[in-house]
Amino acid sequence: MKRIAVIVVFFSLIVAFLIVLAPQKYLSKKSVEDNLSANVEVLPSYAGNAKINSRYCEFDMSTEFKQKCFWFYPDGEVSVFKMPVVMIVPNDTSEEQIERPIIYLAGGPGIGNRTGEASVLWWQDWLRQTELKRPLILLDLRGNYPGTPSWSCPEFDKFKFHLYAANYSLIEEQKQSRAIILECLDQYARYLKQTTPKHPRGLETFSTEQNAVDIIELMNVLAVQEYSIFGVSYGARLATSLALRDGRVDKLIIDSPAINSGVEQGEVARTSFAAADDNIENLKIKSHYVRAVKKLQKTPQKHTVAFNGAAFDIMLDDSLLNYAVKKALYRKQNHALILQSLIDVENERSESLEKLLLIMLENDHNKHNQDLIYFATQCNDALALAEVDDSVPNLNESDSVCNYNGFKAQTASAMRKIDKPSLVFAGGLDPVVPLQQVIENMRWFVQATLYVEPRAGHASAMEGACGYSIFKRFLEGGQEYANEHEYEYIGEQENCIAYNVDELQNLDKTKGEVMAPIWIDVRTQEEFNQGYIAGSHLIPYEVIAENIEAITTDRNADIRLYCRSGRRSGIAAEVLQSMGYVNAINEGGYEDLLQRKANGEDIP
Repeated sequence: MKRIAVIVVFFSLIVAFLIVLAPQKYLSKKSVEDNLSANVEVLPSYAGNAKINSRYCEFDMSTEFKQKCFWFYPDGEVSVFKMPVVMIVPNDTSEEQIERPIIYLAGGPGIGNRTGEASVLWWQDWLRQTELKRPLILLDLRGNYPGTPSWSCPEFDKFKFHLYAANYSLIEEQKQSRAIILECLDQYARYLKQTTPKHPRGLETFSTEQNAVDIIELMNVLAVQEYSIFGVSYGARLATSLALRDGRVDKLIIDSPAINSGVEQGEVARTSFAAADDNIENLKIKSHYVRAVKKLQKTPQKHTVAFNGAAFDIMLDDSLLNYAVKKALYRKQNHALILQSLIDVENERSESLEKLLLIMLENDHNKHNQDLIYFATQCNDALALAEVDDSVPNLNESDSVCNYNGFKAQTASAMRKIDKPSLVFAGGLDPVVPLQQVIENMRWFVQATLYVEPRAGHASAMEGACGYSIFKRFLEGGQEYANEHEYEYIGEQENCIAYNVDELQNLDKTKGEVMAPIWIDVRTQEEFNQGYIAGSHLIPYEVIAENIEAITTDRNADIRLYCRSGRRSGIAAEVLQSMGYVNAINEGGYEDLLQRKANGEDIP
């Protein structure tokens, strides 16, 4: 496999500016109280070093909420790191609830701008939908943009674009990319040490251990008495670390829990996402995928994709297609695009395929993603776990990026049972944290309910797949909500199934049930009478919009459309997708379908 080793393992490098830490005037305790709400104050007895500094919120807030923005200095007046924090407080939040915030911990590590305007607006809507009356805290972890100092390495970003159009062997890709990444890491380590001459620290400052300490200090400064955590992907790992360290944590919401994902088995050095083949098979697209891969193995296809005002040449071979598909699997709304892209490869077209490649580019070259922090955190965590768990490989002895002398194991302890009431969410088609892995991670939770959305990808709870009411019931209800069987099924529209911890042994550990496709013939009645796919519904393409709800109202339904040549079914697919039927697929012509069935494809 080519390119996938570099692009998947090393994720995306930001194109952020280097921001030099400017001197700040720290606020007195009284000033902090004035600049936050009257109900949020610095703990009078707090004797630590951490400081906060009120700052201007550079975006508008709905009149339903109060917003407070500040900088957090985890190491106090000598801190080289400045972390942005935003607190969103519903207007009708009670005095009691003010001291019981919810903190959101994002995925990554190394993904920033969680305190930007788009994020704040999204979380306002989340509070509105859930009807929760508790403050919500957003922050960017140390080193993440727009905090300071952040660091970019243009050499690696340029090299990744070069890889898209190159034709290197896997060994050559690994060799060249590793050399560039290690040089970037070395530059960043030198910079960090130069900015802290009295207490020099390099890349060892990035770890889950350190992030947990930072958040505990933030909660100390804010006089928080009790708090709940919403952790997604890497944020789930950080959330569990906090739950084991800080007695003030009362409840956990965990989404796509990468508790030790990519660390327990040394996967920070691996070359592909887990279980992607299962996801492809579950989407009923394996035959298309196999044909597309075989075609590209014989003859790679050249495509030009417009991105950030420039045109980039991409030499698409089987490994790059594999990687692009896995990136698109993150979100359920991309499933139809994946199938159309595979069909484009088969027919040497580019319309849908270029949209798929654009998703890949947008993920790989997001200026808010910092690969260096990703590498440092994952590798330091892996080294720490190797010291307490003999089953974790020693990555210092491997050829991975983790074999860099600037990484250092932080204090770590073996994972222990978490006795906090917890809600855990998983997507049945998650390419990053497969359902099987989530089920295995559930062994660490004593009081928990697992919600599975069979057709969702990564971070399924963020899409409200299981209904916003669950969050409110859990966070504002009693502890018993974590262990009740009362919501074993959450309704047809949400398509979300709940399992209690002691029921997981009975769960089918593949991917959950995926509904059979709905086949729709969009030809005329006369054509239909001459032959059709078994079980098909007839809806001529001109009236598809008016008649689709007679067949299904489920916007997530797997809909397969066909006609004589694929032209009319293509029009019908676009109509249905514009109506919100995200999995409406143009399967092409009727005669071609019969031939594919004869070749062994799963067609009725």
